[in-house]
Amino acid sequence: MDVKKITIKHLTENGFDGLFSDECGCKIDDLFPCGVAGVECCQPGYEQLETPQDFDFAIGSEKRFAKTLKVEYDQENRVFNCSGLSHEFIGYFAGTGDSRVVESEVFAANGNLIDVLEFPAPGEAIPSVEEIAASFSKKLPSMRDERGSNA
Repeated sequence: MDVKKITIKHLTENGFDGLFSDECGCKIDDLFPCGVAGVECCQPGYEQLETPQDFDFAIGSEKRFAKTLKVEYDQENRVFNCSGLSHEFIGYFAGTGDSRVVESEVFAANGNLIDVLEFPAPGEAIPSVEEIAASFSKKLPSMRDERGSNA
């Protein structure tokens, strides 16, 4: 096993997106484009939300969440799994009849409750993941300053 394969294995097993230094960065799928495998200045890092002008991506030390909210419906457990915009949370059905909603409690990294998001789901209606994502995405950006250390 060579240094490149060892590096890819380590990065993948530990959830990193690539390597970076003060000079450059590279993703797992294109490691060492500089041709210098195993340079001492490289450190494991994560793809960043902010990409400098004239670059396709940036790798840095801070783990960041996606720029958009991804929502998936888990039919077996009847919950919406939501991640992105610096948050991860679950949307669940609350209430009955016409007052039934999909509700999500969003917490900061320090455990403090930031807000409770709701989307109408009267009767037995199951909103689409697109509807939930659109509704919750509108509220989440206004909570950016309340994220605590989850930034």
